[in-house]
Amino acid sequence: MYRSRARRRAAAGALLAAAILGGGCAAGSARQRAGAARVRVDGAPDRAVARDLLALSNIAAYGVEPMPAAHLERRASRDVAEMLRLLQAQGYYAARVEPTVEPGRRRPTVVFRVTPGEAYVIGRVAAVAEPLPELPGALAEGRPARFAAIAGAARTLERRLRAQGYPYAVATVDRIEVDPAEPQADVFLRIARGPEAVFGPVQFEGLRRLREGWLRDAVPWTEGAVYNADRVERYRGEMLQSGLFTRFDPAPPPELGPDGIAPVTIRLRERRPRTVSVSAWYRTDEGAGVSLFWLHRNFAGGAERLRVQGDFSEPSHAASVAFRRPRFLRADMDFVSDLRGARDRTDAYTSSGVRASAGVERQWPRRWITEAGLAGRLSRVEQADRAVEVALLSLPLGVLWHDLDDVGDPTRGGRVVLQGEPFASLGRDRAGFVRARATGVVHRRFARSPDLRAAVRLSLGAIAGADRPSVPADERFYAGGGGSVRGYAHQSLAPREDGVVTGGRSLTEASFELRWRATESLGAVAFVDGGTAMDTAVPDLRERLRWGAGVGARYHTGAGPVRLDVAVPLDRRPGIDASWQLYLSVGHAF
Repeated sequence: MYRSRARRRAAAGALLAAAILGGGCAAGSARQRAGAARVRVDGAPDRAVARDLLALSNIAAYGVEPMPAAHLERRASRDVAEMLRLLQAQGYYAARVEPTVEPGRRRPTVVFRVTPGEAYVIGRVAAVAEPLPELPGALAEGRPARFAAIAGAARTLERRLRAQGYPYAVATVDRIEVDPAEPQADVFLRIARGPEAVFGPVQFEGLRRLREGWLRDAVPWTEGAVYNADRVERYRGEMLQSGLFTRFDPAPPPELGPDGIAPVTIRLRERRPRTVSVSAWYRTDEGAGVSLFWLHRNFAGGAERLRVQGDFSEPSHAASVAFRRPRFLRADMDFVSDLRGARDRTDAYTSSGVRASAGVERQWPRRWITEAGLAGRLSRVEQADRAVEVALLSLPLGVLWHDLDDVGDPTRGGRVVLQGEPFASLGRDRAGFVRARATGVVHRRFARSPDLRAAVRLSLGAIAGADRPSVPADERFYAGGGGSVRGYAHQSLAPREDGVVTGGRSLTEASFELRWRATESLGAVAFVDGGTAMDTAVPDLRERLRWGAGVGARYHTGAGPVRLDVAVPLDRRPGIDASWQLYLSVGHAF
């Protein structure tokens, strides 16, 4: 009955998918309309420069109506000055650009013929008015004389000076003189260090709910130390990342007094402390669901976070309360606790119970996070007409490393999660065991026009110390579904007995997505997922994985992409797997 209800609702989701994808195709057809002339760039130093030159052409951007070749050539000549500036910024100071018009059967082609000449390199670097400090590597003699790199090196030099006690230091590019005979470019910088300073007292403007002492404890410098703008900026970044503020601007005074003391005034605006959110999803294998949460991000004035959440769907009902207290015992460690009650009813098992946990989470340098705690659970688990009472005590341990440029919609970087949890049974007849899982994700952008990105995920799981019957059914591994192997029903890829899914002691999952960002809001993906759960204690890499493939549409919002995926099983099992599955939810699949 549960499956038939899910399948009847699939028609509405399929119509929604067709409407979204059909709308995208219609928009694409409208964007393909162009003027009468084609545009081409020949002779550019590389493809990236050719693409940038083409983007500068007004003819390429807007198109033109049919006109005589002479008029078309005059219009193209208006683009030459901007193209030359771009080439010079890339270090081609002797470049030439000549526009010509080639006739065609249906419409002419405007060709911009580029003669870049030899790329210039940096020769002498000098400072105007002040002595030259130690230079960044980008300003070394013989490096490419690209203006963006030179200007960036000037900004790096300015940041260095501000981190060495000169809060008002300024470093800019005064001029660049080229010598065609070499060819090389001499760079002249204008540097003004300003007065040297030490940190003075810190003042906060705009505090309302947050305790001032909490903010002062987080200040990463001491009064009287040499002024360091890097520490000020790091403090600003940490406070904005906390989610407590919509504005956090620390700055020295406009002018420094004769004593060389720079008091730091921080103008801030606190974010509203409470948030209420509702999200929904739909999957053909699980039906519809809704999630609601209430969050207080400053519960007691010290940035404590209290979150109350409820998740409701046909196979699962859950309610939880989570609490986090930052800077517990030390500045880089948080206290975390959680209480959760749930009832899960799937094709594999039915489970109802409560779980409580408490522990610490510590931030380490280089994007590492470790966590450790103590958890206990009481539950009743039913599988294959057999019910057991479960009482477990465990030590959840975890290590996380991430280097993502954007957590919600990453384009580059990676994430590795290692989790281990030893369980001790409090009952007389059940053995202890250890459950472990490792997941790695890599994101890469390999083209900007079109905007193409790739994401790869690999996950391995293992249970050791007990045979399968001794492990509660809801602690075993299962594969299949929207967050696992799309195209197969939820938890359907696992060992079976007499046609009933029993779960496994190990797991292998792999996924690949090719993501295309068509516009700021619209995108599409193509994906392949594979995986299975096994009865061996560790993943058997020789075990056959079952694969699913599909396509999806994405509507990007500030809270993450709205995801619509349609997948088919590539290794369909007669009488077990449906011919396709549909998933509608918020956020990327991984």
